[in-house]
Amino acid sequence: MPSSQSKKGRSKPAKGPQPGEKRNSGGTDPEGARPPKKSRGEDQQNASDSAQADPKPVPDTRHGIHPKAVPKAAKETQRIFQFYVRGLAGLYQQSDVLGYADTAIAEFERRFTPTDNIRERIKQLVSSSLSPDRLARTAATDLLAKLKGRSNAIATSLQRISPAHWGSVFAAIGRSGLSRFHPDVFGPVDSVYNQVHRHLAITTFDSITSGLTVPGVNTSFSSNLTLLADMYDNFVYVTLAESAHLEAHNPGSVAQHIKDGYAYKNRGELSDRRTATAKELGYPVRVRNVLKQAAAHSDDERDPLTGDRRVHEKPGRAAHWTELMRKLDTEEIEIRRRARVRGHAPEVRLTAHPLPPSALSYNIPAEAPADFFDVDFFNKLTVRERAACAKFPAALPPAEVFRDKKSKWKKLDDEEFEEKYGAAALEGYEFPDDAELQSSEDEDQEEELDEDEMQEVETGLRG
Repeated sequence: MPSSQSKKGRSKPAKGPQPGEKRNSGGTDPEGARPPKKSRGEDQQNASDSAQADPKPVPDTRHGIHPKAVPKAAKETQRIFQFYVRGLAGLYQQSDVLGYADTAIAEFERRFTPTDNIRERIKQLVSSSLSPDRLARTAATDLLAKLKGRSNAIATSLQRISPAHWGSVFAAIGRSGLSRFHPDVFGPVDSVYNQVHRHLAITTFDSITSGLTVPGVNTSFSSNLTLLADMYDNFVYVTLAESAHLEAHNPGSVAQHIKDGYAYKNRGELSDRRTATAKELGYPVRVRNVLKQAAAHSDDERDPLTGDRRVHEKPGRAAHWTELMRKLDTEEIEIRRRARVRGHAPEVRLTAHPLPPSALSYNIPAEAPADFFDVDFFNKLTVRERAACAKFPAALPPAEVFRDKKSKWKKLDDEEFEEKYGAAALEGYEFPDDAELQSSEDEDQEEELDEDEMQEVETGLRG
């Protein structure tokens, strides 16, 4: 299980060896001659051989192999191996993070401390070596009990491994002198304690996947211990370590970051679907250009009690724009029904009683006409924000025209629309004049000067 300890003053992980360093293993010979043509048998290389070289340049990484350097055929094996490492460490969902490993390290290093009574020490070690099988069975049972009822990808993957196999894994961990699997992501990567963890992770994964068919695992890669070691180092000492440091510095931030990530993803998918529906229904490009911006849409979150997706209020959006988006959601369902589209339909978003705005809700689209906003909200925007909107003509007609089912505004080209509805659609919107723009630029310069002056003061104080 992840430790809940917290301690200040610990140093960040030291840079350890980088076994994932790429080596050139192909191309022309030094004299520029073409390599001989491979036979069909030679061309069908073993997958593990392909893992040793990747001609594509990839960014350097501190530890292990960079994800972009992992062969495409090994991606699924890598993903399942990462889930497996999470299972060993008790990290059953993405928001779980590793804490400080001080207690586990102390228990591990106790066997290396000098003793005056060697006979008693040997008796203790023998006694402790007899219990791992019993403790391992308990650990395996506990792990599967905690996974039961979870439906995320991590839990689903881990539950495919039988209790007997988990028992053998936890027995190996116990016999190695570890009280639990808990890598030290705050200490040296190449410590004996961390090397034992790496060895256990890669050898037990190889053992399980060689004797058990795990969907998605390619045994040519899972038996390549060098590649697994590189994958382990990058996942543990980069991915998990960054989350652990972030959480230690700001508790709760990892869960919030993941939650925001889901919100961004959901909002982006919503934007794509609405834009596609608008195109299907013949809405003009100027409207679709607004819809394709994720910031034009409200975000949502899942109710932990009912499982429903409830929308957050979108501050400042004009009422008729909100009506348009609700209409597109309804029309999308009808289009799917008529086309007999198979597969899961988009989840219904509950809009009757919206949640208060989230931090994401206040984002505004970068390229939107003024009529997208409520008049009062728009007139309180900054000079620069209002000036940016002035570059775009109105996209929708006035609300009363939009709501008139007999109106033919959608069929007008941009020039005809602007001539007929442009002025009325922007009535009441206050755009900045040249004097306001100049004043805004002057204020920015003053702020920059103030910052420079503050830096000079700070420099003087340090001197």
